[in-house]
Amino acid sequence: MRRKLFLFVIMIIFAIVIFYYSDVSLIHDNLEEYRDKEVSYEGEIVSIESYDEEKISFVINVNKADGKEIKGRSNVLINLYESDIQPWQIFKAFVKFECTVNTPEAASNPGCFDYRKHLLSRGITGKGSIKEIYIEESSSGLINNLQQRLLKARYSFSLSVSEESRGILMGLLFGETDFLDEDIYEEFRNNGTAHILAVSGLHVGILYIWIKKLIGKRKSLLSLAVVAMILFTYCFLSMWSISAVRASCMIIMAVYASYRDRRYDMLTAGSFIALIMIVQNPYVVFNTGFQMSFIAVTSIAFFLKRMPSGIPDSIAVMISVNLGLCLYQIYVFNYFSLSSFAANIPVVYLAGIIVPFSLLRFITYYVLGNVEFLEIITDSLAYVIIRINEIMSFDGKISWDITSPPLWMVILLYICLFFLASEYFEIMCLRGQFKKICLIICCAAVFAAFIGIKSHEPISYDDLVFVNVGQGDCLHIKTGNKNIMIDGGGKIDYNVGKKILKPYLLKNRVSNVDLAIATHLHTDHFKGLKELQEEGMIKNMKSGIAAGKTFSVSEDVKIETLWPLTLEGDEIQDENDNCSVFMVYFNNFKILVTGDLDEAGERKMIEFYGKEEKLKADILKVGHHGSKTSTSDEFLNAVSPEYAVIQVGKNNYGHPDIKIIEKCRKRGIIVLRNDTHGAVGFSFKEGKIQHHEMMEDNL
Repeated sequence: MRRKLFLFVIMIIFAIVIFYYSDVSLIHDNLEEYRDKEVSYEGEIVSIESYDEEKISFVINVNKADGKEIKGRSNVLINLYESDIQPWQIFKAFVKFECTVNTPEAASNPGCFDYRKHLLSRGITGKGSIKEIYIEESSSGLINNLQQRLLKARYSFSLSVSEESRGILMGLLFGETDFLDEDIYEEFRNNGTAHILAVSGLHVGILYIWIKKLIGKRKSLLSLAVVAMILFTYCFLSMWSISAVRASCMIIMAVYASYRDRRYDMLTAGSFIALIMIVQNPYVVFNTGFQMSFIAVTSIAFFLKRMPSGIPDSIAVMISVNLGLCLYQIYVFNYFSLSSFAANIPVVYLAGIIVPFSLLRFITYYVLGNVEFLEIITDSLAYVIIRINEIMSFDGKISWDITSPPLWMVILLYICLFFLASEYFEIMCLRGQFKKICLIICCAAVFAAFIGIKSHEPISYDDLVFVNVGQGDCLHIKTGNKNIMIDGGGKIDYNVGKKILKPYLLKNRVSNVDLAIATHLHTDHFKGLKELQEEGMIKNMKSGIAAGKTFSVSEDVKIETLWPLTLEGDEIQDENDNCSVFMVYFNNFKILVTGDLDEAGERKMIEFYGKEEKLKADILKVGHHGSKTSTSDEFLNAVSPEYAVIQVGKNNYGHPDIKIIEKCRKRGIIVLRNDTHGAVGFSFKEGKIQHHEMMEDNL
């Protein structure tokens, strides 16, 4: 039964993955007919996602749209701006508002974070923004009122904690990392200890250890009730974190088994809880918390019994979990640290002390207000955890960024690892059933390959990718083992290099950019490259390039600078008509990259090159994000491209201008845009151009 249930859940998970990549929907969208329309909605707010002075994000279960009853669960994520309403006032309340609900954005770059999938994994099928909300009926009932009070207490408690320890304590207790300094959180992530800052099975396990110390080894219904009440109260506080719910249910099942003198098997219990979650929402299998939690339980079940007998159980459990999650963390987070194993031991042990004391501090604050000795203890422990984590990081000298292995390889390795650690494998070896072992591994390889084929993204293997960096330009050129980047986007208040370009490259098996070239030094072209260089991922960077300079990348690829003729008096290239223009030669195909070149610059180029047909290209990167100040009729005629790519994101500049798009379409030019198509890729094979898009055109 134990093995059958586990295998049954694994098969269901893989079936859901196959259905997802086959575009088979497993959740009926009850609000599909109301999408992208201004509609009056009514429903119950089921959770508060985040809140600050500017906005409140909440999930509402819609039961009416334009006065019509909506059947089934229809959860929508709403951002409420500029409102005086406090989050606890609307939690579990029935509300009404007018809103345009949109489909969440899918991944816009290959291999990168998929917001739509993330929301689906939480049962959310739409999102929208509002500025007004009307409370039709406040929450009622003991449980709902208690949740309201706890939410208010959490916010009040966060203000009572000193800034130095606020981030650690709010992360440990409630999984809120918004209060944590970004550099400190990065250190925890790099050390592999960030899991203590997200409410997980670890926290529930720590709490249960302390509960056992208080109630002893009594086997009674009362002790079972006490355990269940405390654990579910903690789930309550954590807003029903997937990992906390899973761990609490498993512990309660273990306590119940002990009370009834029944055998308890962790793998069976974990599989049972996973099955319940999948039945409620099939897409939960794509939730990071669900995946890490399920892998951790499976790792303990398979690897713990293989640990040397001399290792203490607590350390053996941590080693088992780290071994199981190591590959997952490399695939998802593209990072590996040798200090992870060592850092987790002191940090987790300290977490085992600070979690109960922090919880006690929160409870006493809720009842009595601040208690000084609890403040001293928790603040001191928080300081010690930060310092130990800092020391164990070794200034990043024993940690590395790692490119994502293919999904099929990850699946195959996990199947093989767990199979080799199983009783099945041991019994087969003893019986000499080596052919059967080979057959199982071959079946696993075929299955993993099938998943790999279904999840394949052609754009990941294209020769050119116009990366979606929002309102900015970025072209990634791949040839052999060489990677070239022209421009890298950039925003004043956002690290595009670290948060967009770096994940994109690592997810697409690129550890370094051999050469980065900037058309000019405007923020939305150069800043992302500078930030990526600071991450150590650019070997060589060039800017301020005038005509006549050619970069020979490989036998098939070269980049020629066409403009400006000279940079005298404008070394920093601050004017759009003087930015560098490049012609990329890829085999027999030509790609013209124009940066922010305006019509004045275009006219000068035509005068200089027009008679030679030097500007003629197969693909045109449209100048200045499709602005009306670029892409004149004369210039389009001179280039005469088959494709026109507009690198643009959400903006207030009116980019791209509709007249530019109409000009292209009248000439039969295929127009592709980052804001509606996501990343756009081109492949040059067998003398033909093929293009791929990350997203469907929503216009």
